[in-house]
Amino acid sequence: MLKKIGLIILCWTYLGISSAVAYGENWEISDFNSQIEIQANGTVIVTETIVADFTNEAHRGIERSIPFKYANDYNAQITLLETNDWDVYEYRDQYYLNIQLSTPDSSQLNDKQTYIIKYQADNVISFFDQHDELSWNVTGNEWAVPIKNVKAKITVPQGTKIDNSICFTGIFGSTATNCEVSREEKIATFSARDLKAYEGLTTAIKMPAGSITPPSKLEKIFWFIRENPGVVFPPIALIIMLGLYFKKGRDDQSVSDTIMPHYRAPKELSPTEVGTIIDETLDPRDITATIIDFAIRGYIKINELSDEDYELKLLKPYETEKEFERLVLGGIFTDNKTGEKTKISELENKFYLHIPKIRDSVMDKLVLEDYFPKAPNKIRKNYALVGGFFIFIGISGQEMASFAAGIIISGIIIAGIGYFMPRKTKKGTESYYVLKGLYEFIDTAEKDRLKFQEDNNIIFEKVLPYAMAFGIAKKWAKAFDGLIEKPPSWYHGNYNTFNMINFSNALGKLDSRVSNKLSSTPGKSSGGSWSGGSSFGGGGFSGGGFGGGGGRGL
Repeated sequence: MLKKIGLIILCWTYLGISSAVAYGENWEISDFNSQIEIQANGTVIVTETIVADFTNEAHRGIERSIPFKYANDYNAQITLLETNDWDVYEYRDQYYLNIQLSTPDSSQLNDKQTYIIKYQADNVISFFDQHDELSWNVTGNEWAVPIKNVKAKITVPQGTKIDNSICFTGIFGSTATNCEVSREEKIATFSARDLKAYEGLTTAIKMPAGSITPPSKLEKIFWFIRENPGVVFPPIALIIMLGLYFKKGRDDQSVSDTIMPHYRAPKELSPTEVGTIIDETLDPRDITATIIDFAIRGYIKINELSDEDYELKLLKPYETEKEFERLVLGGIFTDNKTGEKTKISELENKFYLHIPKIRDSVMDKLVLEDYFPKAPNKIRKNYALVGGFFIFIGISGQEMASFAAGIIISGIIIAGIGYFMPRKTKKGTESYYVLKGLYEFIDTAEKDRLKFQEDNNIIFEKVLPYAMAFGIAKKWAKAFDGLIEKPPSWYHGNYNTFNMINFSNALGKLDSRVSNKLSSTPGKSSGGSWSGGSSFGGGGFSGGGFGGGGGRGL
């Protein structure tokens, strides 16, 4: 996410510079004061008092731009509450709430003017296992003018306290701390001076876990509906979508739909492809299966460092003809050199940036090889976009509430049924039943049947990556209890005594931890704040967190 935010900010900054040239931007902000009040329900009320000095360049007012959409399409809910006595024009673009405060008659001003903006922000608190956190970019890093003085005060609700506070200054990505922090039990105060153009002040406070009530499911649904456009009357939408499903959404028929036990996957299919064919989506465990597959093939050594972290060591440069495998391994081992090491914890909130390309590569390959007529992820995305369009229409139809509600529900129907619209070709369907046979073999594997194998280690490791993709690796390992007595060379665990029960438990933890870490994005409770991680774990920087944006002279 960090790279994505960086690219977005750099683009916006470049556009800001271009605008600055066009508008002259030879004024400055002499004072920027922000009062930030956190309420117990997670709502944040922000009051900004901006003193603009137009002495060197006259303007009719300012425009304040506050972002509500962040990396990975995460939406904060920003609502303007009030301003001081200016002519106000409010509009939204794709990323920002833009608020223009200007003279009613468009007359130019050439002295100091004060602009007060009060707004409400929801869905901006980050919830961690050990603490709740607000990471807030006070000024934003997109002002094309200097800011002489900045002050910010964050207050928390009654019944809670501030455990820690921190701040960062400078251009986007800076970890400089040229700011002052003072903290009482319920108030944290921050200040900075002489910020240059495109420099900002970012703050963060940490509260005990449970201090703030997380948004309810109903609130999240409401926010989702409000931010993701529209749809069509429910009965009509249901009839149309069911008709489309029966016509275009069902798998092509194969010669036989009987599930027979199979003891190995088709040679041409990797574990990741197998997992994708089974449920027509790329799951985190499908990526984990690739790691296990290459470990078994002698490329990777997995060292369990703790219950929460693992070290992956590259034993030799990886080689593969499959693009998605190169993308997976390249996201972990950037140099592809023998001895290169990476901790899973170091990939948290970073590796997910590679997932869209990995998903597209897997899907495109399966389409090219005739398992799907079209990429399932693209089909689902198209229906989701159509559904979202109708939801937007419904929300926009404020004058006809019942009509709007029907359109919104219809949009949900389109997106919901659209999720099941991907289908397999005849080849894909036949492969699906073969893979279901492999699944049944793994799922019902018993020691008495397995002990007659010539080499239990070989069959165990050949099938293990596929069991990982199916989500039943732990069960597969348990079936070999008493049959395999030596630990695999590619995995070093923390268990005191090796047996397959201990190893199966280790695999279960590995699957869970690696899948979660690789797919984690900032904003998830298991991940971090929108600064690329918790600001208190070394992940904070200027320009991170919620809030932010900037502004310009009018």
